Amino acid sequence: MEIKSSTASHFQQLLTAEPMFSEEMDMENLEDGLTDEDRRFLCDMPMREEVREIVFSIEPESVAGPDGFGAFFYHTCWDFVSEDVFGVVIEFFWGVVLPKSFTATTISLIPKTDSPASWSEYRPISLCNVTNKICTKLMTIRLGRVLPKVLSLSQSGFVPGRLLSDNVLLAQDLIHSLEFRRADVNVIFKLDIAKAYDRVNWEFLYHVLQQKSFPQRWINLVANAVSNCWFSVLVNGEHAEFFHSTRGLREGDPLSPALFVLAADYLSRGLDRLFAAHLSIYYQAPGRVRVSHLAYADDMMIFNNICSQNMELLRDFLRAYQWVSG
Repeated sequence: MEIKSSTASHFQQLLTAEPMFSEEMDMENLEDGLTDEDRRFLCDMPMREEVREIVFSIEPESVAGPDGFGAFFYHTCWDFVSEDVFGVVIEFFWGVVLPKSFTATTISLIPKTDSPASWSEYRPISLCNVTNKICTKLMTIRLGRVLPKVLSLSQSGFVPGRLLSDNVLLAQDLIHSLEFRRADVNVIFKLDIAKAYDRVNWEFLYHVLQQKSFPQRWINLVANAVSNCWFSVLVNGEHAEFFHSTRGLREGDPLSPALFVLAADYLSRGLDRLFAAHLSIYYQAPGRVRVSHLAYADDMMIFNNICSQNMELLRDFLRAYQWVSG
């Protein structure tokens, strides 16, 4: 009982928002790139065949959510449950807030080390109900079509049409240039955002979507998907008490990676603006194009020229990003 209480307390605190967000944050140059056709496509009501394809794309042996009904059940009983499932999806896309029984999520803990000594040494994986997963997977597929239009070219994670290998090759090329002797000193930072998904501030995410000209109806769908979450941590095969989150994105939810890179685009665009305004901060490499950073989801490498002023500029910007993003 004490272990379950301790676990629930840890993750409830982790998924509770802190008063960080400021509406005066600089949201300029968050290029949208969306067309009217893109906006209509995002918000169109799903078709029956579209829902069916989503259901049968889910691995039948995947772990079930709190309701105990895995994808195998929906595959084998589709003729009996299809109308009810389609009705749930349509209600969700109309903006109906689904009940707790649909959006409840089990947090399963995967140890990061051989002998974890604290809850922070476990990786939380969210096990969602299939009905909830169908809705967010539909959103993910639609969002995937427009992501390349709205994200910085520096981001290669979870963006259709972009290859991780491109960033890897460019990073290797820049790292090799460290061998060149120069009057100035180059430095490469590996940015590690602790609990990156768990700390995303929802209001910050919504503002980024607004500045990128996503339709308000779509933003409302995103808000419905991320804010209507009830969590219970699975401890020794037993569920701890359910609690409601006020920040964060569920690891294991199909929609979360795309939403995370959208929120993180504020960081990418901000770094580009910072470097453009202070050219001396650029990484100095002979014959190379100017690159401020490369990103793959929540992993980022920042390339800059080191001096006290440049380091202060970068430090202040990263602190500001931490403050507004969560």
